[in-house]
Order: sequence, then structure tokens, then C-alpha cells
Amino acid sequence: ITIAAVDSGVNPALPEFAGKISSASQDVSGARGMGDEDGHGTEVAALLVAARNDAGIQGVAFGASLLALRADTPGSCTSVGLSSGCSYADNNIARAIDLAVANRARVINLSLGGSNPNATLRNAIDRATAAGVIIVVAAGNNGGANPNGFAMIATESISRGLVIVAGGVNAAEQIAQFSNGGSNWAGAAAAHYLTALATDVRTFNEEGVTIFASGTSYSAPAIAGAVALLEQAFPNLTSAQIVNLLLTSARDLGAGGVDSVYGYGLVDLSSAFAARGPTSFAGTTVPVSMLSNGTLSVAMGDAGQLGLSTLVLDSLGRAYRAELSNSFSRAWSGGRLSAALGASGQTAAASLGQGSTGVMLTVSGRQSHLGPAPIALLSLSERDRGQARALAGWVVTRLSDHLQVAGGVARSGAALVNQIDQRRAARFLMADAGDEGLGFSSAPGFAGAARWGWRDWSVSLSADKGDVLVWNSSYLRRYERTSYGGLAIGLARQAGPVLLDLNLRRLDEDGTVLGARFGPMMGSPGSVTHFAAMRALYTGPSGLRLSGRYQRGWTHIPAGGVRPDADQLVSTSWSVDAMRSHVWRTGDALALRISQPLRVASGGYNLSLPTSWDYGLSQASYTARYFGLAPKGREVDAELLYSAPFGVGLVSASLFARKDPGHYAQAPDDVGFALRLGAAF
Repeated sequence: ITIAAVDSGVNPALPEFAGKISSASQDVSGARGMGDEDGHGTEVAALLVAARNDAGIQGVAFGASLLALRADTPGSCTSVGLSSGCSYADNNIARAIDLAVANRARVINLSLGGSNPNATLRNAIDRATAAGVIIVVAAGNNGGANPNGFAMIATESISRGLVIVAGGVNAAEQIAQFSNGGSNWAGAAAAHYLTALATDVRTFNEEGVTIFASGTSYSAPAIAGAVALLEQAFPNLTSAQIVNLLLTSARDLGAGGVDSVYGYGLVDLSSAFAARGPTSFAGTTVPVSMLSNGTLSVAMGDAGQLGLSTLVLDSLGRAYRAELSNSFSRAWSGGRLSAALGASGQTAAASLGQGSTGVMLTVSGRQSHLGPAPIALLSLSERDRGQARALAGWVVTRLSDHLQVAGGVARSGAALVNQIDQRRAARFLMADAGDEGLGFSSAPGFAGAARWGWRDWSVSLSADKGDVLVWNSSYLRRYERTSYGGLAIGLARQAGPVLLDLNLRRLDEDGTVLGARFGPMMGSPGSVTHFAAMRALYTGPSGLRLSGRYQRGWTHIPAGGVRPDADQLVSTSWSVDAMRSHVWRTGDALALRISQPLRVASGGYNLSLPTSWDYGLSQASYTARYFGLAPKGREVDAELLYSAPFGVGLVSASLFARKDPGHYAQAPDDVGFALRLGAAF
């Protein structure tokens, strides 16, 4: 980017300017060369382009080229230093502006001022702005309700909104007060007025000596340098867009909004460079967030992919490099013991019609801080009844010797099938059965089930609907709901003391993938999972029960977002149980379970991410990336449970250990003990 500085010249021999002075630089007022008699031009040039060399100062646009156009009237620079005596003829300034346009300067810095420009200079400004060149002009230092007459050209139509008036502030970000009475306020030029530091600004003079200068002559190059940086970084922007960016991104000073003292306020490069509006992947219409693009589920644990570097465009078409690896939050698998122990409420059950129909109703005793339907409400495990906190119930009825049907609210289909079969199971607090549950937090809605039995064979059918609950870790701090539906068919055979069970289940999630929520980046996918589960149960003498369960799932995720093709996941869960009844006294039970909760075993997302952007062609180049959803950690739970009648209730004690809880390899093991006493009152 070339910056034109119309001033008193520059000392090109200073090392800070090595390789930076354009060969088109010249004296437009004579044939004196570029030597800077006054020092003012060098001081301004330093603020614009001084080298980034870890010495002295650094120019705002240190990578730019400087077109130095010396326009001081010969012999007028009679004094040296800050009280410049240089004068500038309008016709010479006009000639310099035309040269800047001819040499493709993108911004012109005018750290000079005076009365209203003559017709020649006005015409030159007209030609420059028509060519899209941005002009930054100092507001002046003499004090007043408006900038000086020269700067007021910004308010006229020939400026086309491309002239910025540079006001000045001190280190306290208050309007600068100079020795000669003050700084010109924004006044009638407020809509074109920006401020930058203008008191004790560190720079160097024509001899390379560091000085501290004051005046709007030194706030102007800060703003002109900002223009150059935006031009360099974002070549797609029009000049009008750049001016608008600088004005609207300024830090508001003084009265709220655009005011007559500070105009738009203090130039703020960080804000000007920040992405504006919604962002999308370069070369696509796929929206992407710089902060949050989804929440992984418990089944995905510590899965993640480093190096998801890509390019995104903001609403102005500006390209940004974004690292999205950390834009995926993770589900929390803690709080399970608290939820299991914190159950309260009242359950009523009845048998009707000589035992052909059974009814159960559970009513909450209190509400959780999460609202009337907390996460611990009714998971799809054997803990359902113990954790009920909201209205829940079921009814089971026998239609014939071979057929039974059931319906329920806040119950899962699998739980209803278990209810029909009257399957006894230990009420483990922490370790889930291998073929129950969905692997994510849910709130079952309603379900229906039927079981047909003949001799040693039985067939069961069930269907249920409910809500997936995904924790929103943003400022909302609440659970978001999307619906799911399930269908299952089971085939079981009792062979003496052994029960063999095969269950096939289909899970349809409207907006989640095994409980994980993904944004438009991934196509906001829903998913379909097919589960196959096998169970073997041995019932021996003296109340001995041995059980083994294994479940495998295949999840299909349709293509979408930056995923050009459909993707697949494979998940597994299992458990092994041993239970003995009447160990030390009638009605007691001792049980052990070792289990692995549902875990993604393999699979992930194949992504096509833009990694380069051609502004000229408005075209991106893409690179294939893989986002694995299989965690490194593998949770394995072990729980030893003893329960026995105690007075009018039941006492139970659990000793448990969880390795890699939540499928996090780096998570410390979770070991604990729980004692629970329940009684009816």
C-alpha cells in the first residue's frame, strides 16, 4: 500500500526509511530535492512508516511505501521544530494530490491546514475522491467550535464521504489542549471526525533525534496509517467501507454517539479489524461461529481434533484465519451420585381386575433448581423409579394368556418391557446396564409396549418419544431440548435357568447425534442409529443371578455444512452382573456390576475446510480434515451394592469406582461410597 504524505519533505537517508520511500517522491514546489528543512514532514512520515526493527518507534503502517510530496513554499520554513513556519500554496497541494492519485496512493495524509481551499485545490480533491482515494486532514490546533476551514472540505459533496478529519486527544483520552488555546472540536464536521493521540507523541525529526510532539498533525498519520492497514489486509473493501469501518468502530468518547466535540470518538484498530456480522466459511454460504459450534455428548468424551484451522468471511467479505478446535464444548457426566441419592417423592401402585392390570404413579415431592423436569428426572435405566421427580406413571394390562400391553408417561419403551416381564434387577446407583439408556441425558415423554409370549418364547415391541437434553454452556446456562423417537423389537427364549434375549432398536434424533448438538458448520445434523443388543441371564438356586449384556450401535449422519458426504459412527456398551439374594437375611441382596457406558468406538466427521482465499477471484482452496468423535478415554464402572430391609423401609450401601469418568483419559478416577435409607411416611 502506498501512503502519500503532502508535507515539508522527508530525510530519506534515515535508516528507519530504508527501502520505504517511493521513487516517485518529489518536490512539487520547486527543484530542491526531498530534504526536510523544517522536520515536520519527517516527524509525520515516521508515524506513518517507520521500520519495525525493535529500535525507536514503529510506524502504524510500517509495511507501507511512502510517497513523500514536498509542498512547502520555498523559503517559508524559517523555523525548525514544532512551531513550523512553513506555508503551503493551494495550487502546490493540488499538484501533490494529483501526483498521489497518478501513483496509485490509497490514502493521502494532510497534516496541514488553513483557510478554505481555492478552486484548483477543490478540483484536485474532487478528482482524488472520485478515484476512491481516502484523504486524512488535520483538524487544526487553534481552538474553536469547528475544525479549520481547510478541514471543513470534508462536509462538502466533493469529498464523497472519503475525507476524514483528524482531531486530537491526550493520554487521558480527553480533547487535547495545546499551548495556543486548544484543539478544534468536531462541530459541523462531526460525521467525518475521528480522534487519535495528539499530545506528547513520540517520533523523530529530520536528524533522527527522538522528540515528543503535539498537535493534530500527529493524530492524522495514526488515522492514515490505520486506513493503509485495512487496505492492505482486506483488498476487497471499498474506500467507503474502510472509512465507515474506522468511524463506526471508534471508541465512543464524550456524549453518547456522534457528538460535536469528539465526533465518532477514538480510532480503534482492534475493533476495526474484528469480524463484523455473521461469519461463514470462505467460498460457501455455510454459517460458522468463532466461539461455539456444538456440544459433544458423553458418549464422545474427550474426543476432539486439533488443527481445525480454516478461513471464514465476515459480512463484509473479509477473510479471517480461525482455529475452531476449541469451539466445541463437552457434556458433563458428573453429578450422577447426587442425582441418584437426591430422589424424593411418592409412588403409589395398585393392581386392578384380579391382577390383570397394574398401575403405578409417581409424583414429585419437590422441584429441582433446574425446573420441573431436571436431567435426573427419568433416565432410561433401572434407576427410573428411584430418580423420578416429576409426574410419571405406567399401566400394564393383560389382554390374553399370551399378550400384555403397557403405556406410560415419562417412561421409556425399554422400561415398560421390563415392567411387563417383571424383571428383577439390582438398583445400582452409578453403573448402568449395558443395553439400557441412550448414552445421553434425556427426558422421556411417553411410550407404549406389547409382549406376546408362547411357551419359552416371547416377542416384544416398544415405541417411545422424548427430548434430548443438551447443556448450553453459553450465557443461557440451561438445557436445550430436541426430540427423539425410538422403535424396538425383542426376541427372548427361556431355556431352563438361562434367558437369552436379542433386541433391535432404531433411534431417530431430530437435531442431535447420540446426544451431541452441532451447528450449521456440520449441517446441524440429526441422525439415525440402529442398535443391536444381546443379553444372557442365568438364574440359579438360592437367588443367584448372573447376567451379561452387550450393545453395538451404528449411527448414520447425513451430509451437510462442510461435510460433503454422510458419516458413520460405531458405538458400544456392555455390562456384567452378579447378584445373590438372601445372603445374610431374608430379603437382602448383594450385587456386583462392571460396565462400560455407551461410547463411540470409531468414526467421525470428514470435513472440507477452506484454507486459502483469493480476493481477486473470490475463490477458496480447500483441504480435507478429519474430526474424530471416538474418545481416547474409556470409562469402566464397578459397583458393589448391598441392600436389606430396615424397619419400614430399605437400606442400601454402594461402593463404586469409575475409571476415566465421562470417557476422559485425563480425568481422575471417581471412587466413592454411598449409603441410602428410604422409607414411606
